[in-house]
Amino acid sequence: MNFNSTPLPVIDTSAKEALVPTSVAAEERNGQTETSFVVDHIKNMRTSKNFFSDLFPKVDKQLWSGNPFTNHEWKDWANEMISTNLDTKDIDALIAQHMMKLLGPEGFFRALDKAAKDTSTKALAKKLEETQFKIWDTLNPGGKMTSSVYTALQLGNLDVNTFNKRLPILFRYYRHFMDKHFPRSAELPLDIKDSIDKETVKRFGPYWADTTAIAALLGLNFESPNLFKHPAINIWLDVMKMCTSRQKLVDPLIIRTFQWLGARADMENHALDHAILDFADRWNRENVQPFEVLTILGLSLNHNNLASQSAFPILKAYLKQFVLKPGRKNLKSVHNIFYDLAVDQSDVAAFQRTNFVSFFVMRDFDAADVATILGIETTFKSWKQNVVWIIWVEYVVEYLRHHKTYPVPIEESLKLLSLVNNGDLYNLSKFLSGFEKIEFKNDVVKKFLDRHLPQPNHRSPERKDPDVILNSLNWLKYET
Repeated sequence: MNFNSTPLPVIDTSAKEALVPTSVAAEERNGQTETSFVVDHIKNMRTSKNFFSDLFPKVDKQLWSGNPFTNHEWKDWANEMISTNLDTKDIDALIAQHMMKLLGPEGFFRALDKAAKDTSTKALAKKLEETQFKIWDTLNPGGKMTSSVYTALQLGNLDVNTFNKRLPILFRYYRHFMDKHFPRSAELPLDIKDSIDKETVKRFGPYWADTTAIAALLGLNFESPNLFKHPAINIWLDVMKMCTSRQKLVDPLIIRTFQWLGARADMENHALDHAILDFADRWNRENVQPFEVLTILGLSLNHNNLASQSAFPILKAYLKQFVLKPGRKNLKSVHNIFYDLAVDQSDVAAFQRTNFVSFFVMRDFDAADVATILGIETTFKSWKQNVVWIIWVEYVVEYLRHHKTYPVPIEESLKLLSLVNNGDLYNLSKFLSGFEKIEFKNDVVKKFLDRHLPQPNHRSPERKDPDVILNSLNWLKYET
């Protein structure tokens, strides 16, 4: 599945070009003031006799390419509808409903688009669209948007091409509905530059941030395992990108989407991976800060289980791009994230620590830069007080396995570790096994190994067995 922004279909979806203007929605709020507009129009309309002789009631959709309301067959058909339904109170609705049935949704609205370009039928086209929207309003009582119009247009059962043809109708109705119940004047931010944001505003007008209404309009089911197979999911992702980069607020539906996405991030699904990277790239491009991303994703640092939270893979993708940026400032939230990973003793957290360590080494980060990112100093005080040293020591091992050089932070760390007792090193057996695989050792590394590794034919009584060392967590539990 391609998660790039869906191109606009043939029908114009611009809010400025909608057939039903805000004034009509205002009229609906204040009450209707006119009788049957369609009947009055039919009485005075002029028609042409050279259109399609069999347009109504037998409609050939393939031939539907002009303005039907200038054709005498349409007038004859409409007059017949009127004469045979004299007791009908709303003849406009009856005609609109029958045209929808005859032409199908895309045919009906395409006809209205054609008619709106003709000054003699523009008002009629607007009235019929307004009438159809009023019919759909009855499916959304109480000013609450539901998926009823999505269902009425049968969007859930269509092939992609037909879906894309009908989707703009849904957007036009959405703007009508919001104009009626939640009128808003501002069209879009003045500084909008991103092409995806422009598409989003073009689809939803000034109501692009009303995520609850948009999700209902699109018929999204956040409990479905097939959420990302929904044909409008890329449009929803576009809305999320604009909302998260501009508003940076807690939005329950957006958080649920991220949780769904993050929970499936490691399933070797390239489409999902691409979606995650898109968000990470957008946030870094828009300078969204780490603490803001934590809020956007609904992640908490209060329980020391960040790595186990569903949306963590998205945070990880963002964080890897963030630390690559030059001139990054205010790393407090980054330090807190790594602190959470260090304190968490679960296998999931251990895996994520190793993943970040491999990332730092493979991307050839400067060792001093890694220390800054982790928020540690190569001092005895930092070692005793900062639990993130368990990530740093793992990084030191991995660094030395891939490099022959010993930059200052690495050498200082080894000197420091050569002075401490075995029991003070959390998970020492794992680190020692890593050091044994290092081929190029200078005197500092050798001294470190001599301090902590038992020598052949000799075991100092003060040395501790690695299994005992592994269970010695005093510095982790009490010194932080």
